[in-house]
Amino acid sequence: MYFSEFEQIPVEPLSTDDCAQKLSDFDRIISLFESRQNFVQGQEFYKPITLLRLMREEVGDLDRFLRLFFSFVESKLLKKGFDFKNAFSRLDNSLFSPSAVALEESLTALAEKLLRCFFMPIKALAGNTPRITSRTTSFYDQDEVMAISRRTSALRESCLIRDHHRCVVSRIFDIDVVRKHKHKDRIIDDNGNEVSRNDQIDYLEIAHIIPFSCLSLTNIRRSKPELPELTRAAFQILKMFNPVAVQELKGSNIDRPINALTLNLAIQKYFNNFQIAFTRVQGVERTYTIDYVRPRNFHVFRTRLPVTVTLDLAPDNDIELPSPQLLDIHRAIARILYLSKVGEYIDNFLGNVSHNVEARGLSPLDECVRFILAFASDTSTS
Repeated sequence: MYFSEFEQIPVEPLSTDDCAQKLSDFDRIISLFESRQNFVQGQEFYKPITLLRLMREEVGDLDRFLRLFFSFVESKLLKKGFDFKNAFSRLDNSLFSPSAVALEESLTALAEKLLRCFFMPIKALAGNTPRITSRTTSFYDQDEVMAISRRTSALRESCLIRDHHRCVVSRIFDIDVVRKHKHKDRIIDDNGNEVSRNDQIDYLEIAHIIPFSCLSLTNIRRSKPELPELTRAAFQILKMFNPVAVQELKGSNIDRPINALTLNLAIQKYFNNFQIAFTRVQGVERTYTIDYVRPRNFHVFRTRLPVTVTLDLAPDNDIELPSPQLLDIHRAIARILYLSKVGEYIDNFLGNVSHNVEARGLSPLDECVRFILAFASDTSTS
């Protein structure tokens, strides 16, 4: 199957010497091909070799990534009648020999799989903490729909309490609290301070750090048997960034407070789209600098970025804080999406299919999965 490479990575860890050698080989391959890489064209392009280099720089489990890389490349070359060691040893002679061209094609093929099996779903399906609609029920059994509803409702309540009913970035206060108490002479915030007419208020939403849809497709209708396989593939790739932190998100744990932030609507949109990211301030607990991933010459929000914030503790310190490790993963993904231009490539794809989503009554999940599986069927025999 198309996704099997990510579930069949060689189990045996590399020895220290083998890991060092493969890392050296990887760096040499990338350095030779990156400057002359063939951009993958759409109406927008992305850089497949750069994508692989950035993965190597950002993953926490480098051993696992190298095992995937070399097992995939060697397998692709064998299918085309080439031996990896011979192809690798001849790279100094020519980058245009049949074996070198086949090696470059195998690199592009791996980048394409990472895009379709991981970066496409995690970016396309990132969005609001899910609300139960008729589209939701088309994918989940009824019992799971009710379980999702209960979990997300509890998550929203916990995060609003923990974050003191304020956006963790802009400090904008929750408009629902203001409306609830609008007939009172004074409105007091969670810290005992009066909310004045000059204070900024807005609707607040709960944003998953690791998108809900990426890891929540484990209990779906049997009429869509491909989705668990796609989810497992995405999970295997995600674990490369931080195996321990990601393992904690399996199943319903995706809806724990460690994986969520309270944000106002504008900032939530940029965070979900991996356009802003949190960077830890070293040596200072709960403190982050939030900035655009892509350098900008203008400011989108009323709150100017970059800004440094210290996250609030729950009143009784009994609600989990957002996980620093998961925020690190979010930042790593955002950096890869931007520097490889994969983010622009996916945005362009989503813009092209948005008409189909509306005209045919489809959800983004329908269209994204259709696109990935169509590509899988076209390439599974290559």
